[in-house]
Amino acid sequence: MEQSQKNPKPRSVALLEDNLALIAKAVAECFETARGIDPRNDEYGHARHSAYQNAVTLLKASARIGQTLAAIQGNKIRHDIRVIRETAPARRRVAANPLPAQELAAPTPAPVSEGSNG
Repeated sequence: MEQSQKNPKPRSVALLEDNLALIAKAVAECFETARGIDPRNDEYGHARHSAYQNAVTLLKASARIGQTLAAIQGNKIRHDIRVIRETAPARRRVAANPLPAQELAAPTPAPVSEGSNG
């Protein structure tokens, strides 16, 4: 009688998968912490920035773990992430074409006559 057994996961793969799950929970907690910080108590945003930085650090670690898992399982992953900032050209356009002084001045309010109901 032949028994068909599935190949059990190697212990290393199971540990890495467990760590990925733990990191996902920790990242969610970091984001929850960052969102829960009252801006009145964090005037310069240092606490919120720190919470987001912790989340980013954990996400980087999870990416490395994911790549390790893929390599163990025989998959090849290549990430090529490019960030393009759209605001940079706009700043250059604004600097190249400054507004005339008349457009920068605040508009003067129209005089209101007494007794007018308008």
